[in-house]
Amino acid sequence: MKYITTDFKMYIMNKKNNIASSLAMAVHELRTPLSAIMGYCELLQITAAAQSLPAVSSDVAKIQQASQHMLNIIHSLLAAAKLESNEVVLVQEKVSMPNMMREVETILKPLILAKKNQLIICCDESIQFIQTQVTPLKQCLINLLSNANQFTRNGMITATVSREKEKIMFEVRDTGMGMSAAQMEKLFEPFYSTREQGVGLGLYISKKIAEKLGGTLSVKSQLKKGSIVTLTLHACYGDEPMQVS
Repeated sequence: MKYITTDFKMYIMNKKNNIASSLAMAVHELRTPLSAIMGYCELLQITAAAQSLPAVSSDVAKIQQASQHMLNIIHSLLAAAKLESNEVVLVQEKVSMPNMMREVETILKPLILAKKNQLIICCDESIQFIQTQVTPLKQCLINLLSNANQFTRNGMITATVSREKEKIMFEVRDTGMGMSAAQMEKLFEPFYSTREQGVGLGLYISKKIAEKLGGTLSVKSQLKKGSIVTLTLHACYGDEPMQVS
C-alpha cells in the first residue's frame, strides 16, 4: 500500500517554490484525523483485551501500525517544511560525541534488531567533545542509520566517526541492497524512494541539515553490494571556537 500518492508527489514537486507552505498545509490536514484514529484504536484495544477478542486485537494492531507509519510521514513533512522555510534555529552547544552516539544507538536498537542486523559504532577516541548544533546533527545521524537499516536485512551496519583537522566525518556503511546509477541520480530529490512504502524524505532532509550545518553529504553505492553515506562537517574539538568555511 502506498501512503504517499503519485498525484500528491507531483503536486509538491510542481510547487517547489512554495514547498514549505504546501507541506505545512498537508501536515495540518493529516494530523487531526490521524490523532482521532489512533485514539479510537487505543480504546478498541482496551475493549478487545477486556472481552478476550484476540482476532479484533490483531486487526486493531494492524491499524495502529499503519497509523504510526502515517505519523512518521507527518513528522518528515513537518521537518522538511521547517528546513525549507528556514524555521530551524541552530544553537551551538558543546556535546560529548561518545554519549551522542550511544544515544543514537539506543534509539535505533529495536529497529536494528527487528531487521536482524548488527550495528557497530566506531568513534575516534581523540574525539571526546565537539561544539556543534546537537539536535539537527542527531536527527541527521538517526536518519542515515535508519535509512541504512531499511535497506539491509541480516547484515551489517557500521557507523564510523573520525576527524581530519577541523573536519569531523560520520560514515554510515551497510551491506544492504545498494542502488543503481539511475537511482543515485534521484537520491536527494524530495519524495523519491526505492521502497513501496517509502516517504522519500529521509535523505532529502539529511542533506538539508548537512547544508544548514555548513557541511556536505555524499553517497557511494553499488547495487546488491551496499552503500556508504558520509556526512562531513566543519567542527571544533574541546573548547575551540567553531570553524565554518
